[in-house]
Amino acid sequence: MDKIFRVDISKIKDGFYKILEKIGLEVIDENVIERLKKIGFKFNGKRVIIEGKKVDEFIEKCKKRNLEKRKEDNEIKIESGSHALYHFDPEKREIKPLTKDILEDYTKLVAGLYENNKLSSAFCPGQPFDIDPQLSQIYQQFLTLKYVKNPVIFSYSKKTFDIIYEMSKICNCKISTGVHPISPLKVGGEEFELALYLIDKNIYRDFGVAPMPVMGITASIDWVSAWAQSFAECIGTSILLENLGAENTYPYATLYVADMKTGNFVYGSPEHILITIFEKEINEKILGNPARTAKSLNTSSKTPDIFAGMEKSVHTFVALSSGYKKIGGAGILGVDEIFSPQQIFIDFEIVENVKRILKGIDEEYEDIEKNINEGIELNGFIIAETTIKKFRDFYFSPSLFSRETTRVFIKNKIDFLDKAWEMAKEVIRNYNYRIEEIKEKELLKILTYEQNEECI
Repeated sequence: MDKIFRVDISKIKDGFYKILEKIGLEVIDENVIERLKKIGFKFNGKRVIIEGKKVDEFIEKCKKRNLEKRKEDNEIKIESGSHALYHFDPEKREIKPLTKDILEDYTKLVAGLYENNKLSSAFCPGQPFDIDPQLSQIYQQFLTLKYVKNPVIFSYSKKTFDIIYEMSKICNCKISTGVHPISPLKVGGEEFELALYLIDKNIYRDFGVAPMPVMGITASIDWVSAWAQSFAECIGTSILLENLGAENTYPYATLYVADMKTGNFVYGSPEHILITIFEKEINEKILGNPARTAKSLNTSSKTPDIFAGMEKSVHTFVALSSGYKKIGGAGILGVDEIFSPQQIFIDFEIVENVKRILKGIDEEYEDIEKNINEGIELNGFIIAETTIKKFRDFYFSPSLFSRETTRVFIKNKIDFLDKAWEMAKEVIRNYNYRIEEIKEKELLKILTYEQNEECI
């Protein structure tokens, strides 16, 4: 493990200070440049320079805030995803585009698992293809509002915010927004524009800020340089937002990786797992950040297969061994583009297996002589007092996979994907919550108006 942590954090810290003071962040919008100049920021061309003193003050603020809000939580929490465009058809076993009708059932599934405390949050897992593309994000929020109790919905741009905001007011729920700075070292884009819009309108003033630099693509393939860039992007953007009127920003640095043969964004690779390990430590040491959700159940595999099982299992074991308490990507395939109702139950099984391993060996022991003698008298231990008392806690018993003998398996083969789909259908059938009819009608009015007027 020493080799894994050989990156010198002090060099990373020196690096992002130099980036912010000497290289700067490129500001895309001329109006934003003018606003920043008026409040005293210096520029080198279009690059804003952020002095070390401002960085010092901001980091101290983050550490103090995180220390005050830190909570110890030993419960493992599982999240799914909300970016899918496709699904793995559970009956035909093909990848198909998501539709409105299919998303109705999948939202009920996720909401039902949330209600049953299998998931720690619930959202409609994706966007439908069978609707005007400009409405698909809005329709996704509609389905979340329709089927999820105490929902949180999302907006990513000014184009959709006002509509989603109206929907949130009908349901009295929170909208989540955040900013992903553009790599390498740019300030701007739809999310940044939305943040300024919300600040100026005095609607929201708190934002998460997390860049997505991809090593070898939009960031250096050198570990120290890449981490320094990520911290410069999240800290620098946060400082600028707070000087432009945000009340609180929550920076979090991470890195992403690609397959250099295809150029494709990947999850679950050895490099991605190394990022998961180091991300937790480095954010805590530099910003005092608690660990965020590890994307350990995300995978590059497109189907519920051996590839998916390998990436998800290894990554989840490493994440939970490293102290993460929240893991994400349950039911998600193809990085984050495919939802599978079967995979979500496979992922629960993966997590439970890992939890059992990390639970370890029971340190308490019985009276050895008494224990052994009882087994001798009973000609075995299957009905021994210790076995009866401890076996349920000692053995992990899977709910999806089975361990019957080969002979029984040959006679009565059960396909685990079929079994997982039956489990999913049961949750969908038994889920009864739906938003009040009057609120649903109000939401549908907004959707119908936007579709007819084409005013997005």
